[in-house]
Amino acid sequence: MTNMLLLAPCLQMCMVVVGTFFLFMRHASLRVTLNDLWQSRTLAEEAEKWRLWRDFFVALLICAAISLAFFMIGSCAQPPAGETDFFAYFIMQTAQVFALGLLWRYNRTQRPSAIFCADGQAVAKAAVVAYVMFFPVLMALVWACILCVPPAAAYVGFEVRMEQPTLKRFLSEPAQTADRLAFVLTAVITAPLLEEILLRGYLFSALRRHLSWLTSAALNGAIFALLHQDAVRFFPLMALGMFFCGMRERKRTLAAPIVCHTLHNGLTLFFAVLGAKG
Repeated sequence: MTNMLLLAPCLQMCMVVVGTFFLFMRHASLRVTLNDLWQSRTLAEEAEKWRLWRDFFVALLICAAISLAFFMIGSCAQPPAGETDFFAYFIMQTAQVFALGLLWRYNRTQRPSAIFCADGQAVAKAAVVAYVMFFPVLMALVWACILCVPPAAAYVGFEVRMEQPTLKRFLSEPAQTADRLAFVLTAVITAPLLEEILLRGYLFSALRRHLSWLTSAALNGAIFALLHQDAVRFFPLMALGMFFCGMRERKRTLAAPIVCHTLHNGLTLFFAVLGAKG
């Protein structure tokens, strides 16, 4: 039996690679030959600009390789019947975060302070305040999509699922305490770190070298929403991704969107568990 929870990140990364590469080659201001892209270090003025794209694709390949490795290991060593693979997923994302953190740290075009800044406490407070102000807007958009998207999809002959599969599995399937703790740590810590370094760190920085903030944030938010594979909540997720981009742009550090992302995932998980018990 194939472990689909471990295969999903690999497929998601491949989807982002294909989509971003298509955007890269189709958009007039982003078009460049492959030779110029990979030999950008020889171009005095364009080196830093194109190196960001190169580093983004390298980061994607690293994540995809780690996901594929864990998927192959999980396929060879099947867990006992009835046991979940949340712990394996947590270990996989931890390895991805560690690898991307090292890549970011030793990237010549980025500074370590771009993730952890000196005034971290002030940035964290500002991020929490901004998220609290954005939260009512996000909830209104979520409920509007929940009310409108399923009927619209049914009208044109499509069927969309309301529940989130991974979260539903966490709430419904019996699991050991270690597995449940691993899922919580994945949702609140490793997932925000991984997505922010990859999307708001590498991708958004590369897009901003060519496009305006609004266009970059919209493209980044759309990719963020696609990664979550939730048709009903696509637009709320896109708006959330754009909000994270706004925090990244305003504070000039990844610490701000990481705090907001962690807070959002924590609240989502809390209300989901509360609703399941109620």
